Amino acid sequence: MDSPFPALFFARQRGLAAAALLLTAAGAATAQAPADLPASTRYRATALGLSMGWDAPYAFGLEISHLVTRRLDLNAGTGIGLSGTKLGVGARYFLAPERRMSPYLGLNVVRSGGWSEIELREGGGDDWYEGDGTRVGTLTVRPTTVLHLRSGLRWQPGRRPGRVGLIGSMGYGIRVSGNPMRYHMDAGQDQPDAVDRLAHRIVYAPGGLEVSLGLSIGLGQKMRE
Repeated sequence: MDSPFPALFFARQRGLAAAALLLTAAGAATAQAPADLPASTRYRATALGLSMGWDAPYAFGLEISHLVTRRLDLNAGTGIGLSGTKLGVGARYFLAPERRMSPYLGLNVVRSGGWSEIELREGGGDDWYEGDGTRVGTLTVRPTTVLHLRSGLRWQPGRRPGRVGLIGSMGYGIRVSGNPMRYHMDAGQDQPDAVDRLAHRIVYAPGGLEVSLGLSIGLGQKMRE
């Protein structure tokens, strides 16, 4: 079962490294801003969020967040991704909520629903994108709990605090409930080789490196001091 995903995997690693450098540089620039600004915030107390990206905690999904202090928000969200449905909770700590650009540190605990049956085929072209070829078995991705460690930048544009912000994030998801991949091969068929198993994990298993972008839409009034 030849697979194109190892090459994509290594290309993705180079892209992740470049994104990490950009986020680090932006965070350093923010940290060098004057420290004598008034203790305030540009954020609304409650916000509706949209997320997308590779291994985002809520994948392609929605979240609702609420600031319990001017720096700390709690959030809950749901969505769907390549590893199935998502449902979880999290928190973010903003280092400079009074500025347009603020670094943040975050933590999420997410339950990934997995897939009951993914058909495996070989021969007849590209096994991943075409339905031809011969069936050799199925892959089950079991429900999995993932701990997401994250950091990134929140940009809240405008001279005056607005309602819409962008949140760029990088992080890593740690599976805390074991290996979710289970193969069920048809009679006479061998399990996929190591390269294909790696490709399956990259695509279907939750956890691993994250690069994501979120949209935050403020609701109600600005967070009070």
